[in-house]
Amino acid sequence: MNADSVLSEKPALSLVDELTEQKIQQHAVGFINEAGNPVTDLRQVSDLFGNAWFTQIETLVVPLVRLPDNFFTLSGGFAGEIVGRAANYNIRMVVLGDIKPYTQKSKSFADFVREANRGECVWFLPDKKTLIERFSSM
Repeated sequence: MNADSVLSEKPALSLVDELTEQKIQQHAVGFINEAGNPVTDLRQVSDLFGNAWFTQIETLVVPLVRLPDNFFTLSGGFAGEIVGRAANYNIRMVVLGDIKPYTQKSKSFADFVREANRGECVWFLPDKKTLIERFSSM
């Protein structure tokens, strides 16, 4: 490998680098880019929530396509780890996208989604319009 090829390689973006902030109904909301690899590194997740807390983001929006399949099985504990970080940092997490294929496959995941959507810590919403409506009703 020559020096030119090393210099031309782009480092992978961290989740923190992918975060963009918007105000929705006076709420500071951080959006993760839809493009990118699935989020599988819990250290990056911790960094993301820590950065969101530091910058006073109240809600983190994660596109469904960025979550790995083991998030939706529940038995592996990955969803619990991420939700735990959201609770620890007191930052709402929103999974944005059509989760119907996952809720149809798993009754336990469907129950988890139903209970989560009743609360304030984690929401599963189909699109940004629904997110805006949910904030409007608060």
